[in-house]
Amino acid sequence: MAKWKIELHRVGREKATGTIFVEAANLVKAKQHTLHECRKHLSGGGAMYLEARGHYTYALILGLDEAGEVRITCLGACPSGTAYGS
Repeated sequence: MAKWKIELHRVGREKATGTIFVEAANLVKAKQHTLHECRKHLSGGGAMYLEARGHYTYALILGLDEAGEVRITCLGACPSGTAYGS
């Protein structure tokens, strides 16, 4: 399992900002952790997903609206087949 750094920028109505560190097997699992953490800062339901912006950065989309931005970076050795911090 690799260690991942997840940075939240302007997430939700409160414009939450912060950094968390998680252990995840790959980028897909790190994204799942990210969405779980972002859901804590968002009111209302609806489809939520990450849209790639480049340089390890993703837009957080809730419904049809942008609800913030996140940056996901792999720290140290990443699992084989996973690009560093992509």
